[in-house]
Amino acid sequence: MSAFRVASRYAKSLLDLCKEKGLVEEVSNDMVLIDSACEQNRELILVLRSPIINQDKKIKILKAIFGNKVNKVTRLFMTLIISKGRAEVLHEITREFHKQYLEFKGIQKANVITTFKLDDRLKNEFKKIIKSLTNKDPDLYEEVSKDIIGGYILNIDDRRIDSSVKSKLKKIEHDLIN
Repeated sequence: MSAFRVASRYAKSLLDLCKEKGLVEEVSNDMVLIDSACEQNRELILVLRSPIINQDKKIKILKAIFGNKVNKVTRLFMTLIISKGRAEVLHEITREFHKQYLEFKGIQKANVITTFKLDDRLKNEFKKIIKSLTNKDPDLYEEVSKDIIGGYILNIDDRRIDSSVKSKLKKIEHDLIN
């Protein structure tokens, strides 16, 4: 079974358990913490993926790193993942959990790239666009890039609305050549 499918199933099970226990927010924060630790520490990922390091050692390492910083359910879940021989997908599980959490909460992440910092009026306009396209509450991230020359690029999941001057110039160039 692919790592994505495994991660997706474990994340769904954990989210369902959290809904039952009323711990969705706490465990979500834990998953963000674990994801961040994996992102910032390549050695942690290497330890989790290593076939040489036994399961007990991996559990001790995670307890040493996260200790009482995470909820008891999260600690038990990490122990379960490792004891099932799935330590190598822990990082993917944290990411998939976050995606499913956003879906559960009805939140849509989006990224807008412009050549300048957006004011509140423009932020609200982009949020309206996102809301109309997805019927979810927008969580908008801004990025400033002079490379696009002007206009904007709006990324929503795998959709891209490219209204940048750079892309329009490339289209004109393509049309002139062909």
